[in-house]
Amino acid sequence: MSNEIVKVHNNLIDLPLRRFNSSEIDIFTALCYKCNEQDTHEVVLPFSEIRELAHYKNKNEEQFISATKTMNEKLMSLHFTIGNERNFTQFVLFPTFTVSSDAETLTVKVHEDFAYLLNNLSNYTSIELQESTALKSSYSKGIYKKLRQFRNTDKPFWRVKLDDFREYLDIPSSYTLSDINKRVLKTAIKELSPYFQGLNIEPYFDKKKGQRGRPKVVGYIFTFKAEPKKELIKEQTQESIAKVTDWEKTPRFCPNCHRSIYKKQLKNENGAYYLYGHTDFKTGECDFTTNDYSVLLERYQIEQESNEPSTKEELKNQDGILKRISNIFK
Repeated sequence: MSNEIVKVHNNLIDLPLRRFNSSEIDIFTALCYKCNEQDTHEVVLPFSEIRELAHYKNKNEEQFISATKTMNEKLMSLHFTIGNERNFTQFVLFPTFTVSSDAETLTVKVHEDFAYLLNNLSNYTSIELQESTALKSSYSKGIYKKLRQFRNTDKPFWRVKLDDFREYLDIPSSYTLSDINKRVLKTAIKELSPYFQGLNIEPYFDKKKGQRGRPKVVGYIFTFKAEPKKELIKEQTQESIAKVTDWEKTPRFCPNCHRSIYKKQLKNENGAYYLYGHTDFKTGECDFTTNDYSVLLERYQIEQESNEPSTKEELKNQDGILKRISNIFK
């Protein structure tokens, strides 16, 4: 199975996906992955690729198209707050959203005002598609995003007020604390524990002086163990990791950090394919990966290659030309 990493600006991570079901969240996350570092260019996606990335298992095409359409309709209905609640703009991430049933493709383009959410990222959270789509509960998917946001801190935790927690996960107002504990938190612990070691969820209370009776729950604190520090593994190079993990070096370079790109053959239910990226993409400073080779066809790389002889024959020819030129001036 592949390990596609989608990078999302934290402003988008913080956006509550109200009324989104689990499949719609997966489709949305898959589209964000394909639009990463594509600026505002149109991106044409085959239905089959979206299905694979989103791990959408329903084979009925009409239902898939319907899920894709309702996902975008819900996305368009959201209000993306910039600055504060008094100043906001209608959230339209994909002004171009064209479905072609005949060609079995979806064409999307990111709005120029929101291109920063998926391009040239600095303040971002990385999400592993394989992990996110494996979660069945939409509540767990929402919590997963927030925990990923804090995973590299010394003592990772997410402290959230109860009202904000309800809003972020779009929890029905009819849910009591008992409902939240049973239908949201217990499920989250079960689904998220494999990805966040030592995950624990504790309520915190309103401790007013002189208050009688049981204190009121006003929020939750999510804690888990920190991931290994990157500094501890810096001595591992891409080359040393490749020797023991079956990665093969390519002549391409990363469009983000410009280090060498490696490839590794993987398999899924559709057959064999290559994953391109850094051998240390899970622990290094750059987590760029892709299974789309065209992403690596950067202009500067093409120019570099065109100016450099790539075969022994070309080197021999160049050497002969230089010798003939030098003889002219003797």
